[in-house]
Amino acid sequence: MNIDSIFAHLLTAQQELTHQQQQAFLTRVSQLMREKAANLLQSTEPTPGILLSTIQANPVQWLWPNRIPLGTITILEGQSGVGTSLLALTIAAAVSSGSTIFNSPSSSQGRVLLITPDPNIIATLRPRLETADSNLSQITLLATVKRINTHNAAITDSPFSLPTDFPLLEEAVISLSPSLVIIDPLALVMRERHSIPETLTRLADLAQRANCAILLVRHLTSSSIPTLSSSAAQILRLIQHPDDDRQRILTSIKNTLTPTPNDLTLQIIAPTPGIPTFQLLEETPRAARQSTSSSLSQHRQAILWLLQDTPHPLTPTEIAHLTGIPYEPLRILLSRMTDAGEITRPARGEYTSLQMQPSLNPETPSASTSSLDTSETSETSETNDTTNRPDTSETSETNDTFRDQDTIDTSDTFIIVDQFTPIQLGSQYSPYT
Repeated sequence: MNIDSIFAHLLTAQQELTHQQQQAFLTRVSQLMREKAANLLQSTEPTPGILLSTIQANPVQWLWPNRIPLGTITILEGQSGVGTSLLALTIAAAVSSGSTIFNSPSSSQGRVLLITPDPNIIATLRPRLETADSNLSQITLLATVKRINTHNAAITDSPFSLPTDFPLLEEAVISLSPSLVIIDPLALVMRERHSIPETLTRLADLAQRANCAILLVRHLTSSSIPTLSSSAAQILRLIQHPDDDRQRILTSIKNTLTPTPNDLTLQIIAPTPGIPTFQLLEETPRAARQSTSSSLSQHRQAILWLLQDTPHPLTPTEIAHLTGIPYEPLRILLSRMTDAGEITRPARGEYTSLQMQPSLNPETPSASTSSLDTSETSETSETNDTTNRPDTSETSETNDTFRDQDTIDTSDTFIIVDQFTPIQLGSQYSPYT
């Protein structure tokens, strides 16, 4: 007898039932109601979590095999002036034309979305892309956002910023369906430190939903961003070649989706006078690096390469963020490397290499690079003057804060997000206006 029939029988026969029988019926009804509620709860609220058997395994798709995967975030980092922006444009040119990215197999042609609010980069975009044989009709620039000032109703163009302009980025990705999204430089686009972890999560989700590669260009002279390294599947680092000012080495320092790829030695060339691009010279297995002793551990190698490529001393906190080595083991390793004479400590809590390799300064070029401008963006406003750095203890965490305090004040403005009007580089746009 189910609960409905019990209720019906109870209503029709309640006058004939004794008090004891009525209590028995009510007890039975209560039991059936509890069972029905439990079954309903079990059917509408499944056990928390996802069964792995329900997840479909998909192979990794690559924009640049073994270096830049689709559907996730990749970081391209290096010292300001070493050529990270130039390399990002070289990759963008190859994607837009469907040609090879250095030594990779031919890839299918795809659209590219460039996000850069820095006028220094914008002024060099078109000539550099043309030199790299890009298809400008496949490349879209998103640099500024129209905003209305609530005080005087004036419409102004403000630099693109995350997370404020994330809805506009989403709209652009949905509208254009790009294969590659480049954000350069990251420090100028993501200024709101407190929202960085959430913004990185949203970027990773957007890359996965759109199945596009998001390339974040990061300058090592910028203040470190905790959680940034953990949000990226791949991290590529461009460093100055120790023996030639016109050469760079592209190495992979994090690869979660593939074995470590070989290092690439790149040459800066200028087919058009004064407009540089990159050319592949050779591909070298990681073990064949000669600038670091093969007997050193991977952590020691990472520390030596970082200090050699940084023109100023670094604190343990900075080294930990940039190499991904846990802080406490890092301090012990730094002490051992100092005792062994592998690195030096010019001040308390600061470490540097014995022979630092300064990055190329575009304002005082050498004879071999006088005609080439590989500068990317002026980050002097984002970093402290490193010529007179104060003595910092090893336990200080002040390096985790942004050095740039000139953030954009948008408290009195609102964004027009329903007007997506990007600049198409293949149209009437002139980089010199």
